[in-house]
Amino acid sequence: MTAPSGTKAGDQWFELHEKFGLAALAALLIFWVWSLLRNKEVKAVELFPYFSAARMAAVYADFKDVTKHALQLNIPDKSEQPFANAVHGLGIIIASVMAASGASGYFLKIGFMLGVHEVVSKLMWAYLIGHVFAAILHQLRGDAILSRMFFIRK
Repeated sequence: MTAPSGTKAGDQWFELHEKFGLAALAALLIFWVWSLLRNKEVKAVELFPYFSAARMAAVYADFKDVTKHALQLNIPDKSEQPFANAVHGLGIIIASVMAASGASGYFLKIGFMLGVHEVVSKLMWAYLIGHVFAAILHQLRGDAILSRMFFIRK
């Protein structure tokens, strides 16, 4: 992927990157609106527990429990999942910063924000790779999470 420089336009991969970025921005805006309206799913305080000592203690306790069982592939089923919720919230934060920084570079031509966009993209890749690893662990455990995600029937 080659970004534009000076009078030279970016290549087709950069153009595709821009189009997907704008679509991701739209999806995130819809998500944030939905987050304000929903009431039966995971609540925002569960996704973003970072400002509550009690919620962070629950995240830490759940993290210890999950990591203890993950190596044995016997992660217990629980109705409350503070660690998983916090990880999803972290992904939402990373995606939102990435979308906001990319959009401000695209629409407002703020060069500094494109630097932020590039740095945050590395965090997003790490997040996505970690998510794939966690999905594989769940599949090995017998959760059939990948089967449900990709509509594979037995």
